[in-house]
Amino acid sequence: MSKKEKLNMLIVDDEVDILKSLKRLFRRDFNITLASSGEEALTCIADQDASSCFDVILTDQRMKGMQGADLLKKVYAICGETASIIVTGYSDMPSMIKAINEGRVYGYMSKPWEPEQLKQMVFDSIKRLKSVRVKEEFVKYKELMTGINYWLTKTSLACYVAYFELNEKIRDIQLKTIDLSEHIDKLCSDFKTYAVQKEIDLINEPCHNCLVPIDCSIITPVLSSLFANALNDTEPKGKIVIRILDKKTHVRVEIQNIGIESDLHQPIANQTIPACRPGTENESGSDYGLLIVSKLLKWHNSCLDIKSNEKSGSLFGFNIQK
Repeated sequence: MSKKEKLNMLIVDDEVDILKSLKRLFRRDFNITLASSGEEALTCIADQDASSCFDVILTDQRMKGMQGADLLKKVYAICGETASIIVTGYSDMPSMIKAINEGRVYGYMSKPWEPEQLKQMVFDSIKRLKSVRVKEEFVKYKELMTGINYWLTKTSLACYVAYFELNEKIRDIQLKTIDLSEHIDKLCSDFKTYAVQKEIDLINEPCHNCLVPIDCSIITPVLSSLFANALNDTEPKGKIVIRILDKKTHVRVEIQNIGIESDLHQPIANQTIPACRPGTENESGSDYGLLIVSKLLKWHNSCLDIKSNEKSGSLFGFNIQK
């Protein structure tokens, strides 16, 4: 593994021999920085470039001056999530609980530690860190996509396309069984104000007790994006129909509104090009919204299908397996 490909690790201990031992243990897998105190560790963090911050922090608990738990609390306030691990020679559970709650500690190990066990804990913590970071990006994406003016951020959406592709292998799908009809009804309420302003009849056809396992961090932005597109494309005094079809093996969600040109259907379905049209009130459309919807649905083992002509209207649909 080349130096550029390695993650950055900060090792903190007030015993020189332990610092040297830990450096030998991890130097093949990480770019190592050593600090002999909590204060020196904070200086190392301040000196780091923002693009190369520490991914892993391995610290002793009992040190002269600042203790490991207090250090990690400060690190979390500065850097956010890191794969933080405490090594301690004391049975100090109150300090460990404090560190876990305040410093987001991913693990702790008692001295004397077994090298392979410590390495495994570090690698497991990195997997957890990657999962947390991906989920944080999904939350940001959900906030970005929720609301009528999501299309104003098309540059950010382009970045998310690249981000999702880079992180596809470490995404963590979390299925939870919910009443999809109630979920969609709550989302519709977020868009009703704009629908009223544009005099659009937003119709949500109910499907009671429609229980289905979904990952809300994926399906919610999909629905928000499709709702926003529908409102963007529908003429004033027009109509949008949202329906849920409860089948034996799956649930189908359909959104029907104004038609789009037929030559855009296949590129959108194949995720080959961004496609947009100006809104009926000259709203600017996102070039990447439907591309991202397609990618998110693919992660949820589904796909976006489109049936449309300019006269009879568009039907955007996708299935969710039960």
